[in-house]
Amino acid sequence: MCQLLGMSGCHLKLKDAALHDLLLCETECGESLAVEAYGLDEDVRGGEVAGGDGEVVASGQVDDGTGEEGCADDEVVAAGVEGVKAEGGEDIPGRHLTAVIIPSEAADVVVTLDHAGLWTDTRYFIQAINQLEGTGFVLHKTRIPEQVLIPEWLRTNLEKDAIIVVDGLCQSASSISEISDDFTVVSIPNILDRLWTDRPGIPQTPIFAVNSGESRSSKLSWLRNFVKEKGCNAILLSALDEIAWILNVRASDIEYNPFVISYLLVSEDDVKWFVLKDEVEDEVTQATFDILRSDGVALLPYSEIELYLGENVEGRLFLDSESVNYHLWSVVDTDIVFEPSPVQLRKAIKNSFELEGMRKAHFNDGLV
Repeated sequence: MCQLLGMSGCHLKLKDAALHDLLLCETECGESLAVEAYGLDEDVRGGEVAGGDGEVVASGQVDDGTGEEGCADDEVVAAGVEGVKAEGGEDIPGRHLTAVIIPSEAADVVVTLDHAGLWTDTRYFIQAINQLEGTGFVLHKTRIPEQVLIPEWLRTNLEKDAIIVVDGLCQSASSISEISDDFTVVSIPNILDRLWTDRPGIPQTPIFAVNSGESRSSKLSWLRNFVKEKGCNAILLSALDEIAWILNVRASDIEYNPFVISYLLVSEDDVKWFVLKDEVEDEVTQATFDILRSDGVALLPYSEIELYLGENVEGRLFLDSESVNYHLWSVVDTDIVFEPSPVQLRKAIKNSFELEGMRKAHFNDGLV
C-alpha cells in the first residue's frame, strides 16, 4: 500500500492504530485528548474561513484555560475540539473532528472514527486488493460506472458541517471547493509528519538549463502580457511542468520526471523562484543558478513561499485553479483571479526546434 499511496518509507495500517491516532491521539504534553462524539472543552484560536455554508478553518493553538497557548503539537486534536474559532472570532459550537483526507499520486485515503477507505482507479485494483488485505481499509473503486467519489461519499456518510481535516499542501484549492459548502474543512500542512517520523526531505537534484528554441526572457514577456491583460499584478505558477517550461530548466526531483520541486512568482517588475532547499553542492546547479540570476530571476528558499504570499503580495494575484494547493490559496491576503493557467495551452504550441526534437526522439525510439 505504501507504493500505491506514493509514500515510500511509510507503513500505514489501521489495525496498528497509526492512522486512527489522527482522530484519537495523545499530546506530547501527556494529556489524553480523545476526540469524542460530543467534542472537547479546549478552544482553537485563529483560523481562516472560505465562503459557502461550510467553513474552511486553519489550524490554531490549544487554549489550556490559563490564557497561554498550550500544546499545539497535536494539531489534529486541536482542530477537532469543541468551540473552533473561525475568522473574526465566531464560534462553531458543539463540533467534533469527523474525518481525515490523505491524498497521494495514485490514490486518496479517507479515515473516520469507524471507516478507512482508499479510492483508486482501475490501474491499481489488483494491487490494492492484495496490499489492503488485513489492514482494515476498504477499497473504493473509481473510473467505473458505479463509482462513488470522495465528495459524494462524504455527503452520504457524514453530517452537514462535519469537520474534515486535510493536508492543505497536498490538496488543490479546486478539490476543496467541492466539499467546503457542506463541511468545515481544516487545513493542517504535513499532517502525516507525526506518524511518518523518518519521512525523507524534499528532493534536491542537479538543475540544468536547456535550449527549447525560445528564451526564458521571451516566455516571461509573454506571461507578463497575459497577466496585464487579466488586470493582475502577478501570477503564481505551481505546476512543475509549467515552471520547467518557462525557465528552460530541468532536474529529477521526481523520479522519471524532469522537474524541479518549486514555485514561481512572476510580476511586472521581478521573477522570484522559490527553489532553494539545502546548500547547493554541485557545479551544474550552481552554473544554472548563475545564468538565471543574470536573467533577473531571484532565487529564494522553497520554504518561504507561504510567508511571502501572506505578507508581500499586493494588488491582484492570478492563481491556477487546476494546480495551486489549498494551503497557499488560503494564505493569500489580496484579490485573487482564480482561473486555469495559460501556460498549458501556450507550451502545447511547439516551435520548429521542439518539433525537430520530437521527430528525433521518435526516430531513436523506433530504432530500439
